[in-house]
Amino acid sequence: MRIVIDAWLHYYKTPRFLDSTRDAIRGFNEAHPDYEVRLHEHDYVRMPLEIARAVERGVVPTLAQYYSTSSRVAFDMVRNDGSPLYTSVAGAIGGRTEILGEPVVDHDVLSHARHYFTAPDGRTALSPLSSTTLMYANMTLLEAAGVTEVPRTWAGVDAA
Repeated sequence: MRIVIDAWLHYYKTPRFLDSTRDAIRGFNEAHPDYEVRLHEHDYVRMPLEIARAVERGVVPTLAQYYSTSSRVAFDMVRNDGSPLYTSVAGAIGGRTEILGEPVVDHDVLSHARHYFTAPDGRTALSPLSSTTLMYANMTLLEAAGVTEVPRTWAGVDAA
């Protein structure tokens, strides 16, 4: 009997966005014949609503991905009996360094991202990625315009 893992992941309207995820799932399923990861693809904006509707019907995803701005929604999700829908990733890992012979890779999450994906009760989520908006500056042009250092805030950008 296979253990089914229903993974509800979001997609963007970008060609081939989940291709590498599909490859990883295929590889995992082949390497671990006692398990079957089933990918359920949902629009990232609608995902919280889709999960809430599924839970009302008694369908609970094993894993779910919420867009980063919906992370707190995920922490607040409950089952029909009022219990939390999700458990803590750290609690589920339980300090193990490998699971099913696969290395656990949760140690290199940046502290700010780790904090963002931690609920007030200590439950932790694990972000598949954490994006940061970066600003690149051409100091030659800025100095020619009289700006001597890279602005660090939007107010600084406006002032420059």
